[in-house]
Amino acid sequence: MWPVSDLFLQALRRPHGMAARVELWDATGKRLTSALDVTGGSVTLDRSSDVYATCEVTAALLPGGALVGAPDVDLTDINIYGLVLCPYRGVRFPGGTVEEVPLGRYLLTEFRTSDGDPEVSLTGVAFRGYLRDAQFPAPVSYPGQPIRQIMLALINEGLPEPARPAPYNRDEWNALPATVVPVGTVFDSDRLAALDQLATSLGVECFPDRRGIWRFRPAAQSGPPAWRADAGPDGVLIQAHQGVKRDQVYNLIVARGEATGSDAPPVQGQAAITSPTSPVRVNGPFGVRTRFYSSPLLTTVQQCQAAARTLLARYSVADTIVDATTVPNPALDPGDAVQVAGTSRIARTFTVDAVQVPLTPDGTLALATRERPNDEGTADGP
Repeated sequence: MWPVSDLFLQALRRPHGMAARVELWDATGKRLTSALDVTGGSVTLDRSSDVYATCEVTAALLPGGALVGAPDVDLTDINIYGLVLCPYRGVRFPGGTVEEVPLGRYLLTEFRTSDGDPEVSLTGVAFRGYLRDAQFPAPVSYPGQPIRQIMLALINEGLPEPARPAPYNRDEWNALPATVVPVGTVFDSDRLAALDQLATSLGVECFPDRRGIWRFRPAAQSGPPAWRADAGPDGVLIQAHQGVKRDQVYNLIVARGEATGSDAPPVQGQAAITSPTSPVRVNGPFGVRTRFYSSPLLTTVQQCQAAARTLLARYSVADTIVDATTVPNPALDPGDAVQVAGTSRIARTFTVDAVQVPLTPDGTLALATRERPNDEGTADGP
């Protein structure tokens, strides 16, 4: 969860003022305005999406077609050639002070309006969208080069010149092993898929955070819930829908390298849900449901185990799914653990897969979650 004060979280449990604004930047990083007149919209953070996050904003227009809040920016200036949306949402405390959290940086990909319309609809995607679009014109290879260096190169070469060099979390990057790409590894056309394959081989997820800093985040570990979504007089839970689907459950991930041409089998590692209290543990009544992953980048058991743990955290879906509607907490991120307690007041811990944050006072927060096992499982060799 994005760091916020205790007062921020306490304010969400009682009537409070909402503050939201959207900045508009040009391709060079110059801020054109700090406050569009937002009449609708939301930000969606979704770890299953290839771009990770998207943004929809409806902004008011002046009679002449300029943006309210940015009278010098006419619709003729709104294009898909490098403009960036930067939304924020927060709490306005008594006395007028505001604590807000950033919701990301989004490349403007589309705008829609009609003649005489007092509003314009703006759509944006997170900066992973640059890499998705920057396909390789020809297959590429990086024999013998460190994977972490290649990841930085893939990011920077996929971004437009004004966004280079990309800011990144140096502590996370420095903590990555100095593993090199095996000789013979070739990436075809998909730059973003290549980045994700490299990241998975090191046991991390790679994405830009809410400030635009590229992260190399290890697979989620067990920890205390970041937030409690509960019903009641001082609660924040509005509604929750629960479902159970066996066909969405994977409780064992097997990650393999590729055969080297010798008689030896490919190197292999695995991660499994083994908590004795989990109903979907591999040695329990549920049985075993396996998902396989293979990559030529996996050359050791340790790499296979790291990849399996990352994929278990990202893709293994528990049998109990809850879609919840709550008072908006814009600080929640995919991967966070939340406690959900309905009218029964029995709290259960879930992992957030996607969160949709509204940009207007009348909006509610939408959470897509899955029940989290009591631990993240174990990793073993072949």
